[in-house]
Amino acid sequence: MDDWTRSEKAYFEGTTPARLRALEREYIWHYPNVSFLFRRLGERSSAGRRLRVLEIGCGPAVSLRRYFRSAAPTPFYLGVDISSAMLAYAAKAFPAGYFVQCDLSRPLPLTDGAFDFVVSLGVLHHLENLSAALRSLSSLLAPSGEILLHEPNPHAFAFWDGTSPREKSVSPEDLARAAAGCGLALVSSRRVNSPLFLRFRLWLRALRLDFLLRPRFFWWAKHRLEVLWEPLGDRFPLLRGMNTFYVLQKAQTPSNKLRTKTKTQNTKTTGLTSDL
Repeated sequence: MDDWTRSEKAYFEGTTPARLRALEREYIWHYPNVSFLFRRLGERSSAGRRLRVLEIGCGPAVSLRRYFRSAAPTPFYLGVDISSAMLAYAAKAFPAGYFVQCDLSRPLPLTDGAFDFVVSLGVLHHLENLSAALRSLSSLLAPSGEILLHEPNPHAFAFWDGTSPREKSVSPEDLARAAAGCGLALVSSRRVNSPLFLRFRLWLRALRLDFLLRPRFFWWAKHRLEVLWEPLGDRFPLLRGMNTFYVLQKAQTPSNKLRTKTKTQNTKTTGLTSDL
C-alpha cells in the first residue's frame, strides 16, 4: 500500500460512531441530488431483471440502501471500501447487502463483466490515479453497463478545503479524457451543490439554527432552484455547482452488437410471417 492510500485509509478508519450517525442525518441533504441515480437504476430494472450493482467506496452505504428497500426486484448489491469501520456499520444497517474490504487503488479481485452498474459517490477524487481507477471499474461492467459518478469539480476547492488529507478535484475534461481511454462514453453530466447554499448552511450552523434544514421540503426546494439557475453558473460563481454527476457507459462488444442486430432481424421476420 502506497503512502497516498495509507493516509486516506487512516483518515477513514478514524471515523467515529458519532460521525457515522451524523452521515445518516445528513442524508436528507444529498437525497434530491442522488435521486437521479435511483431513476437510472429504476429504468434498467423495469424489465423485471435483477440488477447487479457494485458501489465503490460505499462507506456506510447510506444512499443506495434507501433505494434498495423499495426496489423490485431487489438488486444484488456489493459494497467495497477501504475502511473496516465503515463496512462494519454498513453491514449492520444493510443486512441484505454484501460487503468486502478492498484497496481501491489496486485492481479489485472481482469477476470481469459481473455488474450492470458501478456507483461511486465522491470516491475517485481520493485516489491518486484517475485513469487506472476508471480502467479497473470499466473491466467490471457488462457490455452497455454504466458507471454513475459524483465528484467535486475544480470550482469546489475555491469554497471548500476538503476533509481527508489528499483530496483533489476532478475536472470534467480530465474525466472525459480518462473515460475515453477506457472504452467508456460520457452519456451525461450536470453540476449540483452551489456555494450559495453551502454558505447559507454554514451561516445557520453558526447561529445554531441548522435544525431549520431538517425538513425534506427544504432540500427538495434547494434541488429545484439549483436546476433552474445552473445555466447561470458560468456567469455567477455562487450559483455554479461545486460537484458534478456523470453517467459513463461501456460500449457493446462486437459480438453483442451482432447478437442484438440478429435478434432485431428475427423479430422483424417473425412479424412479417404472421402478417402473411
